[in-house]
Amino acid sequence: MKQSKVSIVLTLLAILGLNHQSFGQKQLPVWVQQQWDFVTKGEWVAPNPYESEEVPFDSYGMKFEIAPGGMALNGKLYALKNGKEVKTLWTFLNYWNPGKQKLVHLQYGNNPGLGNIAIGEESAPEDWHKSKSTTTSYKDDGTSFKAGHESEHLGNKIISNSFNIIDSEWKPRGKFIWTLKD
Repeated sequence: MKQSKVSIVLTLLAILGLNHQSFGQKQLPVWVQQQWDFVTKGEWVAPNPYESEEVPFDSYGMKFEIAPGGMALNGKLYALKNGKEVKTLWTFLNYWNPGKQKLVHLQYGNNPGLGNIAIGEESAPEDWHKSKSTTTSYKDDGTSFKAGHESEHLGNKIISNSFNIIDSEWKPRGKFIWTLKD
């Protein structure tokens, strides 16, 4: 009897359209949801333009998934050799900060020269297909550096340009063209 009352109440809530917003939780901005829907379509792969003895990977991969509850995005960036994942380089957590009205990026990994933790932000773009973010990366020795990323989400591609930010000037660092893997 008790379970049937609970089922009736849950059914009524669903029919009436009462959801997490009705109980005081914020919904993601549309542009954040659109970006997250785009990047969670599958595995993204980009050739490594810097392949060398120091960087012996022929390509990189990225995967993302929306976290339980839908208010965060988890992901990882990893190295590929002959199509096989060989090393996770970065693990990502992105979430909406309603107080700042910004998307927050947290990434961590074990990347000599690139830092072990990076924290950044992204403000609302004019068009969800284009994003611009800044991060500060922290190295083991306590030093830090700023980086920027500009990305464009088109069809089955993400075109991503990275920059070193030195004295507020964005200096090109690299370009990756990510393709949705079949």
